[in-house]
Amino acid sequence: MADVVVVGAGVIGLATAWHLAGASLSVSVLDAGPLGGQSSHAAAGILGPLVESRDDGPRTRLLWESSAAFPGWIDALREDSAIDPEFEPTGILRQVAAAERADLESSLGWRRQYSPEVEWLEDADPAWPAAIWSPHEGQIRGPSYVAALAQAAATRGVDIRLGEPVRRIRVGRGRVEGVDTPRQSLAARHVVLAAGAWAGALLPEAEPLPVLPIRGQALALKATRPPFPHVVFGPAGYLAPKRDGLVVVGATEDADAGFDARVTLAGIAALSDVVRVMSPELLPLPFDGAWAGLRPATPDGRPLIGPWPGADGLIIAAGHYRNGLLLSPITARLVGELIRGEAPSLDLAPFRPERFHRR
Repeated sequence: MADVVVVGAGVIGLATAWHLAGASLSVSVLDAGPLGGQSSHAAAGILGPLVESRDDGPRTRLLWESSAAFPGWIDALREDSAIDPEFEPTGILRQVAAAERADLESSLGWRRQYSPEVEWLEDADPAWPAAIWSPHEGQIRGPSYVAALAQAAATRGVDIRLGEPVRRIRVGRGRVEGVDTPRQSLAARHVVLAAGAWAGALLPEAEPLPVLPIRGQALALKATRPPFPHVVFGPAGYLAPKRDGLVVVGATEDADAGFDARVTLAGIAALSDVVRVMSPELLPLPFDGAWAGLRPATPDGRPLIGPWPGADGLIIAAGHYRNGLLLSPITARLVGELIRGEAPSLDLAPFRPERFHRR
């Protein structure tokens, strides 16, 4: 019997498994597809707790707490994996459109409570009369981060089984017993459900959790060197330059695509407009490719982190939408605290899955 079975080999599942294995727990990770096969591998890797937030709420505080943990987290990850995930705290420039100027300028107060160095810039660019400069935000390389987490988890003895879908989470007498796959049944003292957009359908309930897939399409342009040193974020999308000159352009939010993760011509056109509006000097760069992933969204925009009612030992870690990479350190820590029977280091009330439990 394993101490923990983690369902899902994206960044949330892999980060949680790596963290738990560091506490001398036996951990297995199961996934129907490849490592980080959906939103994790497709993510541009932006680590922007402030630029991704519109107000000072519990979600923003969770994002910032996880962002603050990243430097030490990455140091340990490099040591265990020998892979560099290209963590770059280079800052993020948030372009401000005229229609949102008043709202964003009035938000400087709460933003500076987290990062006093946040600046309001006037006439930063001829096309953009104002911008917010946030120097302590940045990015990471999504595929490299997935690979590093998987290698680090394996180094700590985690058993990662790909191509093995979980069909059922077994619960008996109010206690989780393990999981069933098409090939076998695995007994476990704890199960962590980190299956992204598929998480809701795997719950041992008649009514699944409202975790919905939102397709995000992105493309890449290829420069000989990074065209600017930081991420540029705006109302239409973002531009994330990588060390090797690749510029990731994203991302669409296709709410009606269901579980279809294919790239569309409409998506490519929308992303081309992002470049044209945000940084038209990039338009001559060669097209390097396009991809899509399915983000796991919840109705209130907050992730699901916590125990599932009526199934002792079952913990949900899903619904992180477009912030899975950023929230992976704090999610792993909170899940670890729950499994070890410790008081959570952050208030989990706004994120508990039971807020959607109707019974």
